[in-house]
Amino acid sequence: MTTSLVVAEMHAMFVRRTRAPAGQRFLDSAFDTGACEIDYPTRDTVVAARDRWIHKFQDHPISLCDAVSFEVMRRERITHALTIDRHFAIAGFEILG
Repeated sequence: MTTSLVVAEMHAMFVRRTRAPAGQRFLDSAFDTGACEIDYPTRDTVVAARDRWIHKFQDHPISLCDAVSFEVMRRERITHALTIDRHFAIAGFEILG
């Protein structure tokens, strides 16, 4: 499971680091294969992410994208994240990878 915000960040990374076609292939894969469930955060989820995660960890540069991921993980009772982002560990999730 991931969020549409993470998909957007990944697309931007592919476009910046390689070329637009790589970004397009990533989007095609993300949306067309069904390999990963994509959550589309509501306003309530974003506000909860701000209140629960960004305010709590204000001494750390946690992005809104990360905070929304944390909130979705909390809501879905997901305890492990496939990431290299140490903020997930700071927020109390176990990092896989």
